[in-house]
Amino acid sequence: MGSLASDVFYVLAEQLAAFAKALEGQDTVMTAFDEGLWGTLVDFMTVYSKDDIAVTFKDGTEIHID
Repeated sequence: MGSLASDVFYVLAEQLAAFAKALEGQDTVMTAFDEGLWGTLVDFMTVYSKDDIAVTFKDGTEIHID
């Protein structure tokens, strides 16, 4: 078992590789929503209310949409 830092690095490297692979699969400039690409970035969304939604990305970053 590796250290926590090396484990986190490994997970982030895997996520980045998945995102890069999804981008490589694009043959044109994106002009519309791509559910597959979205899925490589977003871990989950939390709805606190109709006016407060949080998006949590796979790297742990959270943004609020109000």
